[in-house]
Amino acid sequence: MGKKLVQHLQNEKYEIFLISRKDFQTGKLGDRIAGCSVVVNLIGDTIAGLWTTRKKEKIYDSRVLTSRRLVEAINLSGGNVKLLIQVSGASLYDDRHIHDESSLQYNGGFLKKVILDWEGELNKIESSTLRVVLLRLGIVLDKSGGILKQMLYPFRMGIGVGVKSDDYFPFIGLDDLMGIFVFCLENVELKGVVNVVAPEAVTIRNFYRELGRVKNRRIVIWLNDRLIRFILGESGSLLTSGQHVIPSKLLKEGFVFRYDNIKVALNRACN
Repeated sequence: MGKKLVQHLQNEKYEIFLISRKDFQTGKLGDRIAGCSVVVNLIGDTIAGLWTTRKKEKIYDSRVLTSRRLVEAINLSGGNVKLLIQVSGASLYDDRHIHDESSLQYNGGFLKKVILDWEGELNKIESSTLRVVLLRLGIVLDKSGGILKQMLYPFRMGIGVGVKSDDYFPFIGLDDLMGIFVFCLENVELKGVVNVVAPEAVTIRNFYRELGRVKNRRIVIWLNDRLIRFILGESGSLLTSGQHVIPSKLLKEGFVFRYDNIKVALNRACN
């Protein structure tokens, strides 16, 4: 996501200064953001894979501790930073309600703690004039990375595999996500939590059906929740549980989604 965003913003004529994980470790974070009017925080270890104790520590620390250091650097920057955009996850929401940005119906378990603590670090920002935009992302559809790349493995081997779940699958096309970053930069009225998902609500089961059509593979193996959790443990919830999320703020502010339904989003992401 970071590389794609840098390229996109450069094409939009923004001047970019990169922050690396090393900058957080060497104490040079303040130097890196000096003179910058906008900071975009995308740092976070992938949540894919088995959630061992060590993996959970990496997921948590890569989000919460880095955000803490970033906020500390912003507080010491002398007020030059006017906008902070930070990504978060729509997986915070529970799987029983419909969620706009005002929803407080949250999921339980490990990801809830990670996301609430992660977002909570932003409450330590001292400037009252700094605009903060918190992007709660759905699943970003891009065949070159993220969860979609992993989902495509069996299809590349000629096997159609799906997940039997009627939970919802909040998604966002990569191109639309890039457009939303620019939209946040340019729309000064946009602040606080922003749900970054396409307007269409699709179930996990129907997502896999559409993925099979796009890849010209009939789904011949359907995996259920119990089997996935037996194999993957707690992290299996990433494949079997989902949220019904509405991008209310983006729609209200007039953002136009290019890939607003799963058919066009998957055609774009997979081809």
